[in-house]
Amino acid sequence: MAGYSHDQLGGRRYVATYTFIVASLTLLLSWPCPALGKKKLYIGALFPMSGGWPGGQACLPSAQMALDLVNKRTDILPDYELELIYYDSKCDPGVATKLLYDLLYTEPIKIVLMPGCSSVSTLVAEAARMWNLIVLSYGSSSPALSNRQRFPTFFRTHPSATLHNPTRVQLFLKWNWTKIATIQQTTEVFTSTLDDLEQRVKEAGIEISVRQSFLTDPAVAVKNLKRQDARIIVGLFYETEARKVFCEVFKEKLYGKKYVWFLIGWYADNWFKIKDPAINCTVEQMTEAVEGHVTTEIVMLNPEIVRGASNLTSEEFLAHLTSKLGGKNPEEIGGFQEAPLAYDAVWALALALNKTVGPLRAKGHRLEDFNYNNKDITSEIYHALNTSSFEGVSGHVVFDAQGSRMAWTLIEQLQGGSYKKIGYYDMTKGNKGNLSWFGNDSWIDMLPTSRDRPVACQSLEQGKGGFGGETPFLASSENKLKSILSRATPRVAFDHHPCPGTGNVTAPGNWYWYWYCPWLPEQSLNAGPNAVFSSPLVLSPLLSTRLLSARLVSSPLRSSPLRSSPLLSSCLLSSPLVSSPLVSSPLVLSPLLSARSGPPADQTVVIEEFRFLSQKLFISVSVFAGLGILLGIVCLTFNIYNSNVRYIQNSQPYLNNMTAVGCMMALAAVFPLGIDGLHVPRSRFPVVCQFRLWLLGLGFSLAYGSMFTKIWWVHTVFTKKDEKKDKRKQHLDPWKLYATVGVLLTIDIMSLMIWQIVDPLHITVELFSLIGLFCFPEQKFTREVPKGDLDVLIEPLLEHCSSEKMNTWLGVVYGYKGLLLLMGIFLAYETKSVSTEKINDHRAVGMAIYNVSVLCMITAPVTMILSSKQDASFAFASLAIVFSVYITLVVLFVPKMRRLITRGEWQSDQQETMKTGSSTNNNDEEKSRQLERENKELQKIIQEKEERVSELRSQLSERQALRSRRPPSSTTLNHSSPPLSTPHTDPKSLLPPPGYPLPTSDSHSLPPSFSNSSNLYQPDGKINRSNCHTRRLQLLYK
Repeated sequence: MAGYSHDQLGGRRYVATYTFIVASLTLLLSWPCPALGKKKLYIGALFPMSGGWPGGQACLPSAQMALDLVNKRTDILPDYELELIYYDSKCDPGVATKLLYDLLYTEPIKIVLMPGCSSVSTLVAEAARMWNLIVLSYGSSSPALSNRQRFPTFFRTHPSATLHNPTRVQLFLKWNWTKIATIQQTTEVFTSTLDDLEQRVKEAGIEISVRQSFLTDPAVAVKNLKRQDARIIVGLFYETEARKVFCEVFKEKLYGKKYVWFLIGWYADNWFKIKDPAINCTVEQMTEAVEGHVTTEIVMLNPEIVRGASNLTSEEFLAHLTSKLGGKNPEEIGGFQEAPLAYDAVWALALALNKTVGPLRAKGHRLEDFNYNNKDITSEIYHALNTSSFEGVSGHVVFDAQGSRMAWTLIEQLQGGSYKKIGYYDMTKGNKGNLSWFGNDSWIDMLPTSRDRPVACQSLEQGKGGFGGETPFLASSENKLKSILSRATPRVAFDHHPCPGTGNVTAPGNWYWYWYCPWLPEQSLNAGPNAVFSSPLVLSPLLSTRLLSARLVSSPLRSSPLRSSPLLSSCLLSSPLVSSPLVSSPLVLSPLLSARSGPPADQTVVIEEFRFLSQKLFISVSVFAGLGILLGIVCLTFNIYNSNVRYIQNSQPYLNNMTAVGCMMALAAVFPLGIDGLHVPRSRFPVVCQFRLWLLGLGFSLAYGSMFTKIWWVHTVFTKKDEKKDKRKQHLDPWKLYATVGVLLTIDIMSLMIWQIVDPLHITVELFSLIGLFCFPEQKFTREVPKGDLDVLIEPLLEHCSSEKMNTWLGVVYGYKGLLLLMGIFLAYETKSVSTEKINDHRAVGMAIYNVSVLCMITAPVTMILSSKQDASFAFASLAIVFSVYITLVVLFVPKMRRLITRGEWQSDQQETMKTGSSTNNNDEEKSRQLERENKELQKIIQEKEERVSELRSQLSERQALRSRRPPSSTTLNHSSPPLSTPHTDPKSLLPPPGYPLPTSDSHSLPPSFSNSSNLYQPDGKINRSNCHTRRLQLLYK
């Protein structure tokens, strides 16, 4: 050190320092640090790592992959580095609100926000405009986010959920469905999606018959779907709620060959196999419930091998992502399907920011100058995103005017526990789009199983053959039918169960078919020697559990394409050998037994079947009613012909005529009571209703009103004891009786007219519960829906005559008539012991009133209760009318006929009929005849006495004349002659001749009823003329 000078030491120190600086600079320049001098741009992101849609599990690694590649590119944002600041939103708007606050009010400033779930994106996008922030979502599908007025800075690489709806509508039309049902989770994304679907299906002529929603528990909504017979069901809910829904679906058996579910396609492929503590269904049960459902999802991975903006193909992207996820099963990672969308969202943002660098520099701005008040930078970023167009790993990325992604839709179906692609739908081809179909859709076998058989025969196996996936019952033309049948081979159902008379249904292999429309009833089969069947084998395109006539099925069904196609039937022209005892003649097969390889019907085929009155019952009752009308005519004719007979006159024949006419009108009402839609067209049925009402109402008023008038008059005249004698002498004015009947008839006419004017009768149809239809001819209709999955049900209908306020009118009429019936019973009871010559049949009238009242008061409520049972209701009403009329006619008219026939009192006033007085004695007919004979004997005695008195008077007058001609002597005059006053006749000279009774107080020689006739002879032996007058005799005759 001493050997060196100060200058030498200073020079060496300078050289070393210089060398160190140069080496340091060289080292720094050669160090690979691409971020050197780059400015950071921060992206605020919300990734749902859990919750309803845990899409962040795969989308976050995908976004980080994209950021790494963008930051390494020197041609994209060379002066900037993108950095991601993210939080777990849990797909919960409440949690997202707090996290958004942290992002906005925590340094550094974020230039763009990237939410995931639709519910979170709705919150973020609506608030972002207040901070001039662009929002770019990778997983939001809510249609509500397409509202530019509400979300002016929103973009998304995930297409709107409404993009599923055009695809769904095309599938509905392809499978000929016109009725669907929906069930949704109550969130904005699904509500707006459903609103859009409702508008689209309405334009396509498809009906949403059931619309259910739920918040957290779908049990009630699923039960409502089951109760309302939903078949084609669109489900809109998140994955966790989907597991809840299908657990309830399994419990309600809302799955199988009759049902098709449409779900969202962005669930994990094994979403139904994930164990969820929120449900109590096993994996096997869930797998069974979800089998066959259809999903529509956006094509999120480019199916073509194309290197896009990231210089990666879709397959390479999946390989990198799987590696980044550590080789986990993609089906167990949430958001794996949406990962390409998150990847392309970062690339769309990077490319848009890169496009803004030049325009911003020209305006004197830089991206790093962005703050929440800088609208110019926000405007440039918006314009760049709005015009984005590049190839990504998810396909071509382009945004529409609402900021939503346009894409293809993939259609998949769960077959055997795994999803199979069955088609694509491309909306970029125009409004109607383009449906690409693979033809590999699969449906649960529609052939009946053992559950569909009667209990006696539960083994059924499907034979070989079929129609190659088509069915002749869907053929719309003869050529189409022949084309199907030409490729068809027989499908035979073999029965190996030991039913009564065990046998198999067999057929030769050379069956061929022919089309008949209409059916030719004369065409028949020639059965073999061992066959028990020789009638045409008919395949009905509609139904049959009953033996069909030559008409087959004549009534077309409604609305669905199957039911609007021509009615076709087929006949086997070969000679199949049939040895099964289950075969009846003719054997009718339902399409449920034919090949059904297509999708199920959109609803249960409900066949309306009107219930009609049993024709045997109607004819039987009509015969009795007709005979009753003939009896009424006979009674009326008899009464009119013998109206001059005193005995008929004393029964008030005009009232009896009214009774007969009323009875015939009531019997005539039986015919319209039994007439229904089987006999008259529906348009004329109200006329039948009017005939029912008027005939029965007026018939009752005439028949019962005339009897009631009689019994009322008898009660009025003869029930007051103090005026009894005067009343018996009271003269009966017939016009008063007729006026009473007229009043009753007028009340009925007025009430019926008011009823028909104010509230006229019309047809109402009563609906009954559906009746299950078995597909075997030996099985009749049952009241219960069969356990098998049959698509044909019978809906019984019954026509009624009714009005808007039917119960009110019936209450008024029944109340008025019931009061008359009760009064009639009371009056008949009160007058049971009264007898009068003016109305000599009032006791018979009372008996008729008893019977009519009892029958009416029983029948009226019973028929109202049994109104839904047409046979029972008609039987009660009609038989009550028939019995009432028969009893009335027999009780009133038959005794009169018998009397006139047995006594010969026909149409003659010369045969004196004895006047009668009042009596409270019994009305024994034998005693009456005895008294009549005694009266005749007494008349003869009186006549003889009068002749004897006349003879004696003449003798007396002669003797007096002789005495007057003899000259009297004074002595004689004064002393010996008796005075010439009234001659004194010897009482013995007035005695009757021998053989006649003596005129003494002893009356035993006279008839017993006339023992008091001795008062005809005066005590002094003189006869008083007035005492011999016949008017003074008590003729006891009734």
